[in-house]
Amino acid sequence: MYREIPLEDGDSGWRIFSGNESDESLKDSSNFVIVSSDYIISIDDDIKVNLLAPVGSSFERNLSNMKWSPVKIAGEDYEP
Repeated sequence: MYREIPLEDGDSGWRIFSGNESDESLKDSSNFVIVSSDYIISIDDDIKVNLLAPVGSSFERNLSNMKWSPVKIAGEDYEP
């Protein structure tokens, strides 16, 4: 998950992916859906703290312990 500058009113700027998307899948806008932060929290309550992070933040979930950790996105200036 990463946060960019919001594109319009009501956009938090958060973009959340599974990490398994193909390049082809990412090119097709019909594969994306806009959901509320409440919906995301209902799926994963641990994500709540991440949602308070500023624009430029990014996190990955460690699948061995299921904890979220800040990460640096290649080419971005933000340092977690």
